[in-house]
Amino acid sequence: MLPRAFLACLAALCLLVPSAWAQISLSAASSSVLVYADAAANGAVQLRFQIPKTLSYFALGTGSKMSGSDIVVVWQNTDGSVTVSHRQASGHSLPSPVNQQAISIVANQASKVAVPSNVYVATVIVPSSWASSSSFIWAYVTGSLPTSNDPNAATFVQHARNTRGIIQGSLLTSANSFKSGSPSTPPPPKSSNGAPSPPGSNNGNNGNNGSSGNTDTDDITGGDSLPDFTVAHGYLMTFAWLVSTPIGIFIAQFFKERWHNWWFRLHQFFMFIGCGVLALVGFWLIFYQKQVAGDYHFSYADTGLHGILGLILTVLMLIQIVLGVVIDRLYNKDRTSVPFHDKLHWYIGRLVTLLAIVNIILGCILYVAPTWIYVVIGVWLALVVAVFVLLKVQQTRTRRAKPGDAEQHSLSRPKQNKPLQGRY
Repeated sequence: MLPRAFLACLAALCLLVPSAWAQISLSAASSSVLVYADAAANGAVQLRFQIPKTLSYFALGTGSKMSGSDIVVVWQNTDGSVTVSHRQASGHSLPSPVNQQAISIVANQASKVAVPSNVYVATVIVPSSWASSSSFIWAYVTGSLPTSNDPNAATFVQHARNTRGIIQGSLLTSANSFKSGSPSTPPPPKSSNGAPSPPGSNNGNNGNNGSSGNTDTDDITGGDSLPDFTVAHGYLMTFAWLVSTPIGIFIAQFFKERWHNWWFRLHQFFMFIGCGVLALVGFWLIFYQKQVAGDYHFSYADTGLHGILGLILTVLMLIQIVLGVVIDRLYNKDRTSVPFHDKLHWYIGRLVTLLAIVNIILGCILYVAPTWIYVVIGVWLALVVAVFVLLKVQQTRTRRAKPGDAEQHSLSRPKQNKPLQGRY
């Protein structure tokens, strides 16, 4: 009698359990994004997104990396309407809008489980190519909404490393179908690093069934355990090229006669340690990070001109260091003209410095740096140019007052109290 009553109660409870469960439940901030998928007409795929309103946007794309990914970006506008933008990624820059007619927003199907008030729903038909993809990338951002309701004109803030990930496996599985899913009890949603959320954590279920799906822990990855070296890379490169390099150049250009023994030592310090070592550390950090993430840092499709130009600058910088050492060893105090290798060192240095400034700006654009970064760089460069002009004017006046000093300045070192190796 008791077993029968128990089974009857269990059957009654099963009738109350919804028939659709999301295979994909992604922890996003303090809530979860749910993604369902069903086959649509003509081989297309119908995606149903349940997205917390606290997110600026949620993006899902084909493949395992940005380059070449076919992406849909979903966000809710201030008037409550939903925009879905069809994008094509070419690397770690803002994905470009592509044929918006290839996707379509359709009416949302009624859910057997009440959708929480802090969540909005969007159902989108995507191209048939999505059905054959075996991996997908996802990302989200909290905060300010995209700049426009227009799917072609809108721009977005770039996601962080811990707000992105990869989904392995096909979307079109019975467990992930919104129309005919399994009524089995779902596991807790995944956290951003692919592990189940700890017991008692705020995983976005809000007490409602159906907030997470049937999937193994390995199905969702992302949120690498390594720290994000992008910011460290940016600061190191900025200090190396915008602070240390100008100081090293100014010392060699304007302070030989004044500082005697010390100018060359300081020039070596700022150019070798301040620029060379810091730039190499910054280069290694971003290269290592990209390799771990499975990205190719020197691909134009992946990082645009920034990655390629960064490699060229690093090679030229190493050539400059070697050339400086060679020039120092070949210095002849009795020379009557400026050797070719000296002039080569000068002009490579100027070229590398200008290219480095350009590449820093390209890096800021690539990683969508905030406005204040551009302001700080602009003010600093203006200050550097102003100081250079003032020192150059002062140097010109001094040399005019002492005829013959200008030529002697490039041919020999100033008088020193102690023998010192140096290229000037």
